[in-house]
Amino acid sequence: MPSPHPPRRPRSPLLPSVARSCLIGLSRAAASGCKVALPGAALLGMMAACSPGKPDPEVTVRQPSSPDQPGSSTGAPSLREPTASDLALAAEPPPPACGDGALNDDEQCDDGNTTSGDGCSANCLVVEQGYLCATPGAECVLAEICGDGAQIGAEQCDDGNATGEDGCSATCQRELDFFCPVPGEPCVSGVSCGDGRVSGSEQCDDRGVTAGDGCSELCQLEEGWACPLPGARCVPVCGDGLRLGNESCDDGNILPGDGCSATCAREDAFACNVPGQLCSRTVCGDGDVEGSEGCDDGAGDRPFDGCFACVREPQCELGACGAVCGDGLRYSEEQCDDGNVLPGDGCSADCREEPGFRCVDQGGQGAAGTTFVLPVIYRDFVGADTSGDGLAAARAAARASVGLEQHPDFNTFQGTGVLGAVQAQLGADGRPVFACQNAAAPGCAAVLENFTSAQRFNQWYRNTSGVNLAVVDQLSLGAIDDGAFLFDSADPLTTLNGQFDPLLDAGFQAQTVGGTPLEGHEFCDVALVPQPDGPDGNGGNATPRNMSFTTETRFVFEYGGGERFEFSGDDDVWVFMNNRLVMDLGGLHQVATGAFTLDDTGIATVEREGPAGSALTLAQPIAIDTGMELGGIYEAVLFHAERHECGSNFKLTLAGFDKPRSVCEEVCGDGVVTRSETCDDGELNGTGYGLCGGDCQPGPRCGDALVNGDEACDNGLNVDRYSNSSGACGPGCTLPSSCGDGVVDPSVGEQCDDGVNDNSYGGCTDTCRLGPRCGDGAVNGGDEECDDQNRINGDGCNLDCRVERLR
Repeated sequence: MPSPHPPRRPRSPLLPSVARSCLIGLSRAAASGCKVALPGAALLGMMAACSPGKPDPEVTVRQPSSPDQPGSSTGAPSLREPTASDLALAAEPPPPACGDGALNDDEQCDDGNTTSGDGCSANCLVVEQGYLCATPGAECVLAEICGDGAQIGAEQCDDGNATGEDGCSATCQRELDFFCPVPGEPCVSGVSCGDGRVSGSEQCDDRGVTAGDGCSELCQLEEGWACPLPGARCVPVCGDGLRLGNESCDDGNILPGDGCSATCAREDAFACNVPGQLCSRTVCGDGDVEGSEGCDDGAGDRPFDGCFACVREPQCELGACGAVCGDGLRYSEEQCDDGNVLPGDGCSADCREEPGFRCVDQGGQGAAGTTFVLPVIYRDFVGADTSGDGLAAARAAARASVGLEQHPDFNTFQGTGVLGAVQAQLGADGRPVFACQNAAAPGCAAVLENFTSAQRFNQWYRNTSGVNLAVVDQLSLGAIDDGAFLFDSADPLTTLNGQFDPLLDAGFQAQTVGGTPLEGHEFCDVALVPQPDGPDGNGGNATPRNMSFTTETRFVFEYGGGERFEFSGDDDVWVFMNNRLVMDLGGLHQVATGAFTLDDTGIATVEREGPAGSALTLAQPIAIDTGMELGGIYEAVLFHAERHECGSNFKLTLAGFDKPRSVCEEVCGDGVVTRSETCDDGELNGTGYGLCGGDCQPGPRCGDALVNGDEACDNGLNVDRYSNSSGACGPGCTLPSSCGDGVVDPSVGEQCDDGVNDNSYGGCTDTCRLGPRCGDGAVNGGDEECDDQNRINGDGCNLDCRVERLR
């Protein structure tokens, strides 16, 4: 059937250049809102030049009410609203063949119908805004117009404007770290500080938004910190000279043994006062409390006054005591006691177990828990001179010159022991009181056979100028079976020559006047004294000794019942529990033994055996009420005297008295991050990528310099946000943005990135700049007939850069 319409003259695919340029100029002028001020003839001539071979049409150039450029001022019409020229043309009568699906006459489009709103106007004279009608007879399709609010084709987003750096670029590509879920609506940043992901400009994300913990409230890395695992806590950088977080020191290096360990924990016996500077050894006795010192008495440190060896001592009143946190002895009211009051090492300043640590009792004291160390005060006296070296007169003169006297109770008496020399209660000063203040009192005659007087006895355990010299020391008991501890002077590894002689060449023997010692060596058998100029005939009895001294030692224990105390030795011994006399081995005597066991009712069952015929021997054990209550903390005190040069034996066994020292260790796997741990995911430790390892250090993760899991890269640093270099890696172990990755990154000036970047028409250059295209203002490539630098129909040059009929 022949067509009802006459055939349309073919349209020239390309207008002559002069016509194209003059029409472009006219359409630009109209689109820009300028009035074209030309004489009528000139204007018609120009239109004739623009449309050669066609009748001169009636032309009306209208000034738009507002700009038609994308992203223009607020209040601009939608990019899909028709222009005034569109409206005028759409109101004209349709050509006869409109709707037949073929381009005829002056039709700009023909989609096979005469319905508007589908891209082609009802009269086939207007390609409606935002549409392409490329194939006659086919449906028109929406065009990709960046900024119109409709996401079409290759557009990754369209937020209703054509400006970048708001999540959707000027070419409608989604920008890095943004989500654009609703076309026409603003894009949403995917960067959220505190979500545990490192994204955008974030340098870290520890799931918190608090400054001062390594990752700031803006998720920026703070000085002195490292944040190796996203979502986990940051850790201070040990060795940088900044003391941060749970570091107890930072001396600017990670060398152990200099006071600050490789994990920036303060080492014992050091003070680390100034970050970045080397630690210094603490000096106990200088009066300054430093490092782990709980106290410092300064020069002349003495035990039993509340502070000894820079450790606080329990305070006791009439035998009853209270626990002291930091003394290294854990009592039931304490959860731990590691010997200091420094926090962060597992045991707090108030002896409570700190989160993330487990503190266990270590039996005994010392690093291995194999000793029970007792502080001791030895008081040296000058007894009768039995040196036999001919210098006794010189020594007496030296002593007289400094006002030092011999003591008549030492190296004078003989005996087999005597009971009742001291009262059953300690004095107000915590020291024994002589029982025979009145020499005529019943029983005192026997007592005074071994003692001179109450006045002289009161000097034994009290510092007395011109009479005694206090020497502070320690007595170390070694662990034996069943949790007991033993000191035995008969052990040659413990003492010299198997004798208890702690002051040999010490005390007054070490003090001289004009080169003369104040006290000479004592010998049991003067006949065997070695001759200075002869061969050494040193026999057992000729061993030089210093046997004129007393011993005082105290310790505090928590009474639980079952404790046992044993002593074996010569000369005087008195033991008090809770201020009450429990063991009496007084007077001069050969080796005697005393022992007692405490039950759970405060009763001490005492056994005692002295030399043959001695009053010290008990036929049956006796019970003494100590007045102690289970769970109470009490003081045990031992007073001893060595008063004769022949023989010195001291054997002490303690069982059940020692209080353990706490050893606190970090618990990896409890979900609490402690000092040397970087992370702790509890039961999840070591189970997968991005989780904590079994050693509470980061497991396989982004930042370990190994590509694993879903990582695209991992160079260990992963801070490259834009790079074309091989080996570069961005936050989260993702490939950094680069020209050619197909993602537009306007933050570094990219205008486009189609992944090909071959400089082709409508494509992108190899530097990610827009290539030649419709809308760039230059007629080039493709089938462009015009280019007015916009993507608007109805202004003379449509969005496909084809010339339009204007009215």
